[in-house]
Amino acid sequence: MTTFRLLPFLLGAGLCALAGCQNIDTTPQPKGDRVLKGTVNYRGDAVLPADAVVTVRLLDISQSPVRILSEQTFPWPGSLPIPFQLDYQAEDIQPPQRAGMDARITAGGKLRYYNSTPIPISPGGAEGSFTVWVEQVRANAR
Repeated sequence: MTTFRLLPFLLGAGLCALAGCQNIDTTPQPKGDRVLKGTVNYRGDAVLPADAVVTVRLLDISQSPVRILSEQTFPWPGSLPIPFQLDYQAEDIQPPQRAGMDARITAGGKLRYYNSTPIPISPGGAEGSFTVWVEQVRANAR
């Protein structure tokens, strides 16, 4: 007789669980718990070839060699500015660690543009949007 008393309860709990499945978020979650967003840009009117590749990195610059905390590499989108998003873990940037962000554009396997000094990223100051300006590599530096 105990089984018959539990049956309505179990059926009700099962229906509630099934109804809740409609509200499950299946959107892919970022790989980290923090996100840096921004754009890469360069001055001038040079046109990059179709094989150009953009790379943006978040670096731990407090040690040598520099450690990559997050990286996004993608084909040249064909227009400026170039949007990026870097996912990372908050614990990766804790004092005394120092972090910086850099960007580069390669074409034909050669470096064409880069920012010569990483942009400093503070542990609490990684919110908002960043603009990374890259400079053209001089012909004799290639």
